[in-house]
Amino acid sequence: MADNLEALVDANGSETIAGVVVEPMQGSAGVIVPPHGYLKKLRSICDAHQILLIFDEVITGFGRLGEWFAADRFGVIPDMIICAKGVISGVVPLGGVIVRDSIYNEIMVGPSHLVEFFHGYTNSGHPLACAAGISAINVYESEGLLAKSSKLEIELEKAIHSLRDEAHVVDIRNIGMAVAIEFETRNNQISMRVMEIFQYCFDHGVMIRYTGDIIAIGPALVCDETEIEAIIETIRSAIRAIA
Repeated sequence: MADNLEALVDANGSETIAGVVVEPMQGSAGVIVPPHGYLKKLRSICDAHQILLIFDEVITGFGRLGEWFAADRFGVIPDMIICAKGVISGVVPLGGVIVRDSIYNEIMVGPSHLVEFFHGYTNSGHPLACAAGISAINVYESEGLLAKSSKLEIELEKAIHSLRDEAHVVDIRNIGMAVAIEFETRNNQISMRVMEIFQYCFDHGVMIRYTGDIIAIGPALVCDETEIEAIIETIRSAIRAIA
């Protein structure tokens, strides 16, 4: 893992590596939580070799892990953060890149007639998307959703782990408001069981996602304990209904 980065640097030279991009918590892969100290070790390796550390926080940013960013949760500050999703709560498409002052200042140094920090694209700075982003951030703050997320995390953890003894459950992983359940593969047919669980939940008013033999959920930060219970009990019923 982190040692592989050291080996890569030794084999190729740090001058050939511009940056390391990592999800602080791998969301789409099935809520893979990093081992203790992993991100800090990446930070130290990148510092030692002057390599940029870039966090993909499209999933983990804006309260999913109980803090504004996973960087805050894990106490590791990257050089760049890629963000989207939670920044506008799904209203309209918006993504962004947050950089350290040192990177910004380096890019800003140059002839005064040139465009500063040039990064323009067709829809950059779209006023509708930016307005949605500002409004979403205001709601996060005014409704205390990050603090609520930290509180709900405890309830979600307790609820999801109540499924550990259900049939075919191999592993349960959780951090913040993100959880995943991994199942046994049925007759060497990857995804068949979880696809049926997905369909059962969908038919009963609960949207989950699946990949491989893993189902994952990320309840909205505005939900409550009753809704978490409803989600988990629907999944429990699905597991028991699907062989």
